[in-house]
Formats: sequence, structure tokens, C-alpha cells
Amino acid sequence: MVSGGSADTVSAPGFQEPNGPENLFDGNLDTRLSIEGMGQEIIFSWDSPVKVRALQLAFYFGDERTANFYIDLSLDGDNWTRVVTDGVSSGDTLNLQRFPFSENECRYLRLTGNGNSVSLWNSYTEALVEFTPQLVDEDEDGIPDIWELNFLGSTRHAQGDDLSHDGVSIVDAFSLALDPVRTISSQFWISREADGRFLLHVDRLPSDSPGYDASLPTVSIERSYSLKPGSWESVATGDKSLTLILPTNQPRVFYRLANGAFE
Repeated sequence: MVSGGSADTVSAPGFQEPNGPENLFDGNLDTRLSIEGMGQEIIFSWDSPVKVRALQLAFYFGDERTANFYIDLSLDGDNWTRVVTDGVSSGDTLNLQRFPFSENECRYLRLTGNGNSVSLWNSYTEALVEFTPQLVDEDEDGIPDIWELNFLGSTRHAQGDDLSHDGVSIVDAFSLALDPVRTISSQFWISREADGRFLLHVDRLPSDSPGYDASLPTVSIERSYSLKPGSWESVATGDKSLTLILPTNQPRVFYRLANGAFE
């Protein structure tokens, strides 16, 4: 799951009055932040570290000219890592444009403007920072609190509790992306293929197996990026068995068996 927002503070020394940094997050494309010159810095900062993966920007006269910039990140404000080099806007829209980079933790994001295709002005009408929410584990049991609240209703249960009485503890259910309170009526395993792909295999258990329910005709896999209620989506179903290719180039993903995979 990815969320978007602003920063705790934004500084832009030398901006043109009244076109200051407060205009970046006012939801109004008719206001702007403007600074003239090469190498003009705008610093977005947060009180505590955040994980960011993109910056969206809307540009003044963005449908008539291109803007030049680069983006750096820092945890301490002294040591910086460049994540966007030679950034250039499209020149064909007034709306937000997305500039992605590898997910990084930071407290400071520095946008450095280097003018545009017709002048040395750096003018932005809106900005949106894309965050990757961190999974909080306040009780420090190795299981994200949101997962426990979603499945168990609280965080009071111990790691080793087996609420489904099927030999799978709560922490194992989390690790295996299972529902911790439902009895398994399917078996599954993960294999790694010669080409590097990971495959998730799911099969219905034989009819004489404990927990088997003949009234459940399908095997289903659901996926969530956040574990929040309502975030689960079905990605594969089958009446006997199925195989799902697991992506390796995405942020953390959760899978669970549902809708016929459980008693």
C-alpha cells in the first residue's frame, strides 16, 4: 500500500513573494511556489523518518514548457543520496506528474530546480510525496499490529497460540499468510523455478482429511498490500488446485487462502 501527502515543514529560501512553499499543498493549481535561478533548493522535512518512493509535481505553465530538476534524500540533512538525476517534466500538462525512485527511508527530501526550457524560473503549483506506510508492531511480538487487529481483533494473543487448533500458531499463520482462526482444508507450498520465479501452489486436501468440507467447491487466493479490512482482493481461484506466480519486484505483499480454502 502507498499513501500520499505533504511534509511536516517545507523551506524554500529566496522564493518570490507571495508565491511561497505553503502553496505546494493547498490543492489549488492556480497558486504556486516560485524561485528564480539555477540550483534553487526546496527542502521537505519530517519530524521522524518516513519511507518515500516518489514525488509528484505540477508545474506552472506545465503544458507550455519543460522544467529541469533533481531529487536527493537524507536521514540527517548532511549526507544526501541522489534518487532522481536530470529530471525533466513532460511539458504537456498542468496536472501532477509522477517521478518515482527506489523506496528509501529519509527525514529530508531536497528538490533542486534548474530552471525551465524558456527561463531560469522554478515554479511548482502542487506537490505530493508518496509514502510507503510502515507496519507498526508496538507489542514487539514480530507480528504487525494491523494484522493482529484485522484477524484477531486485538494484540493480546501470544505468538504461539493456536486459535484454529490445527497445529498452526499465530506467528506461523502470519509467516505463511494464513488466517489464524480458520482450520486449513487445503494444502499449499512454495517452489522456486529454474528461471528464478517463485510459485505458490494450492491443492484441496483429500476428502478423508481432517477439516475437509465438500461444500466448499473452490480454492481461492486473496492478496493485500496493507492488511487493512477491505484491502483483500481475489487473484486466483480453482475448483481443485491452482498455481500463482509470486512477483519479486513489488513491495511486501500478503496472501491468504479464502472462499473455499477454509472450513
